[in-house]
Amino acid sequence: MGFRWNVMETIKQAQELADKILIITQSLILAGEDDESDVNAYVRMVEEREPLITKLIELKQSINEEAAASEEFAAVVSTIDSISKLDEEHHDFIENVREAVQGAIKKVKQGRKIHEGYTSLPPEITSRRFDTKH
Repeated sequence: MGFRWNVMETIKQAQELADKILIITQSLILAGEDDESDVNAYVRMVEEREPLITKLIELKQSINEEAAASEEFAAVVSTIDSISKLDEEHHDFIENVREAVQGAIKKVKQGRKIHEGYTSLPPEITSRRFDTKH
């Protein structure tokens, strides 16, 4: 009976951790108004969840096949599925931000190249002698 209680206690701890991770994940609100603050909020959320996820992974390793087939463990898996679904939405949002930033950087680089092409170089950068070898 002690072994079963120990496994059930482990599943209970796993459920508590999964619930905490879900609450942290749900609390992330990506407004889309300020890309920098959205990215910072996302990074903070990931950093806050990381130790909890590590503990959850450690707990999962101590759960045997019989316990993994229980209804209690199915509830943990369901919570983790909810977290994964939210993570997908957050990832898609952050990926769109990344693509927008990449596009902006590309435009800046193109603008810089165009500017350099139409701006004459200062005298100290240009060559001071003519190429006379032909």
